[in-house]
Amino acid sequence: MMRIARLVVVSGAILASFAASRAHAIDKQLPFKELMSRGFKIVATATVASPQGNGTLVIVTMQAEKSVAVCTFTVAGWEELTPAVENDAKACDVRSY
Repeated sequence: MMRIARLVVVSGAILASFAASRAHAIDKQLPFKELMSRGFKIVATATVASPQGNGTLVIVTMQAEKSVAVCTFTVAGWEELTPAVENDAKACDVRSY
């Protein structure tokens, strides 16, 4: 449990550091597979309750140079990573600075 809390804090710190230069930020959505092919590295993962209350979500934070991505998957989607999940264009929100 403490490890998850630490990962959430690390993810928050990364996002906060990039928020300072928001005026120069470019936001977009990209598939997980494309982010991996562009050299994004996973820096943290965490599980959270779904806002709809119907399960658990896996939040994956990724970083590459001056870009950060936050991807959201169901637990089953993250465990299986099928081509449909990997290529879902709306799974990851990306911010580049």
